[in-house]
Amino acid sequence: MSMPFGLDDAHCERVAAFIRERGATTGGHTVHADPSAAWQRWAEPAELVEPLGGVLLDARALKPQAGRGRLDMLISHAADLVRGPIEEDAQMLEIATILAGTFALRLLGHFDGSVAVAPHPALAELPEALPAYARRLASLDSRIQILLPDTEAGTAAASELGAAAYTERCDDHAAELSAQNFIDQRIKEFIGD
Repeated sequence: MSMPFGLDDAHCERVAAFIRERGATTGGHTVHADPSAAWQRWAEPAELVEPLGGVLLDARALKPQAGRGRLDMLISHAADLVRGPIEEDAQMLEIATILAGTFALRLLGHFDGSVAVAPHPALAELPEALPAYARRLASLDSRIQILLPDTEAGTAAASELGAAAYTERCDDHAAELSAQNFIDQRIKEFIGD
């Protein structure tokens, strides 16, 4: 399958290397057996995704990182990485993917479990792009599960990814979209620089 938005393999490899570098945890942190304990560092209350049994990482969980300064710093560096010949919409999706992948790896460094990552909601209706982005996120770590939207594109991506994906409709769609809009606005400020 070709990459959407004219992205090539070299670009995707640079992004994956960036995510792994930024998502790596260093010593001195506690590894929790209970995902809920690790999740307290990110958002409360812990949201477990069944049947995956992992904690959910979506825009609602990323939004509190803005108050800690972590979000803007990562967006700034990610914008520098993806800025170039690709369209602004593609830059937005790339940065959102970097945020999700980086924070998923950071969270995995703090507990023994899995993380269910929700790709950017704009991909929900893009059958040519959603599987590629989901595959890129899933390839970062075997403990990353992909929580796909309950759309035609999501169902197709789930069947392509197999055990690494699960399709479910968000129970609080309005809150998720509000958080995603907040993050998208932060990204747009850096893309425009």
